Amino acid sequence: MTRILSAREFQAAGEGSIFARMKPYFFLYLLSVYYAPSIGRALGLGDTNVRPDVFLMFVAFVTLIFVPGNLPVAHRIEWVAVWLGLYWLSSLITALVSMAFLGGQLSAILAPITGILKPLMIYTIFFFWVRQSSAVQRLKLIYWGLLLATPLMLIAIAQFLDVSGIRDISNRYYGKIGHRGTTDVLAMLFGGRVCSTFDGEPNQFGTFCAIVLACCMVAALYVRRKAALQGGLLLVFGLTLIGLLLSWSRGAMGGLVAGVLLVMMLTSPLRWIKIALAIILFVVTVGPLMPLTATMRVIQLVTLRNQQGAPIYSEREALWHANVEIWKRDPLFGVMGVPKPAPDNLAIGLGSLTGISGLLLMSAALVAAFWKGLSQFVTWSRATSRWNEPEIRARCALSLMVSVSTLVIVVNGAATPTVLEPRVLEPYWALMAIGLAPLACIGKRQVEGAAHA
Repeated sequence: MTRILSAREFQAAGEGSIFARMKPYFFLYLLSVYYAPSIGRALGLGDTNVRPDVFLMFVAFVTLIFVPGNLPVAHRIEWVAVWLGLYWLSSLITALVSMAFLGGQLSAILAPITGILKPLMIYTIFFFWVRQSSAVQRLKLIYWGLLLATPLMLIAIAQFLDVSGIRDISNRYYGKIGHRGTTDVLAMLFGGRVCSTFDGEPNQFGTFCAIVLACCMVAALYVRRKAALQGGLLLVFGLTLIGLLLSWSRGAMGGLVAGVLLVMMLTSPLRWIKIALAIILFVVTVGPLMPLTATMRVIQLVTLRNQQGAPIYSEREALWHANVEIWKRDPLFGVMGVPKPAPDNLAIGLGSLTGISGLLLMSAALVAAFWKGLSQFVTWSRATSRWNEPEIRARCALSLMVSVSTLVIVVNGAATPTVLEPRVLEPYWALMAIGLAPLACIGKRQVEGAAHA
């Protein structure tokens, strides 16, 4: 039986390889996704969706694909990548049909077709990049990614507190000029609803907060005997929970609740009780200081009723009907390049943009990611006799992060088109690749040995 490498050997896995050499790209990429405004907005040229991370993705892709020896030998079908690739090919058909028969404008089609390519590009880049690394090294990457997100929460809190200059900078570089639907971004900020750097989209910010909270929660369950790591996770968790509440995003809150329930189902009470204690501590210390509007959003989620007593989805019905009408123009492939309101629903957003074909293919990618993460977690969580190995715990954490984050995305999709939102889809698919790419020195016999040792 092939043994599982020691913690020291796993620590060295991937060092000196492409994994070590491309770490600076990882941090630059995250900083761009988190904080960079669109290039057009920064230069005063108007709203564009092009940020520096697009160029970093291109450089990373060229480095990984065209440098000899970087491409791995395929030992199995990577279904998440397959479904994402088919999703993009289906979207190309949508673009062609829209231009030829449905009045789609080429200039208006370029942005969505480029955005639809991003999941495949990001997943492929990170999949190739981390494949020679250990789970411990990957968990460290995620930990630093969580820490880099901390200033996002401080910006959100500063927006709420109306700190001098923060609101003006936010509206100038990270808000949309004029109106988004019926919501004026500056009026939204004055009303106490925050979006941090997420381009005037509080629901996008709330979705990101829910993913960060899910990762913090899972990491805290599997990090042992490291007070600094635990303290850092607690800090990020507390600030991000404040950010989520200030975003007023009920869908993101609902997604987080679903993620917590999944963790409770898959782990013993002795593990998740520390998360419960952290939440209780937050409620006791910070809860009374939260604004009434944020508290009311939580109550609305619990009661499923809005402030007027109507179902909470009633305010979105008009947007859903408008997008469904556009979808009816081409049910199979959807419509691109025509004016349409914000869908405020993942299934309707995918359907109206990419049709039934795109909806099914993206659903297949999400299900594949969730199921693969869940099956890997079950396999490694059974390696009880090797539980003191940091690598085993790190593998459990990575796999559970994949499944919990995917559940958060899907549940939140009832209220917002989660995987269609640029600043959300990029860190999400990067997390999927980091968690699902083959681990260093792992084969089938090693997995069986870990589960039955």
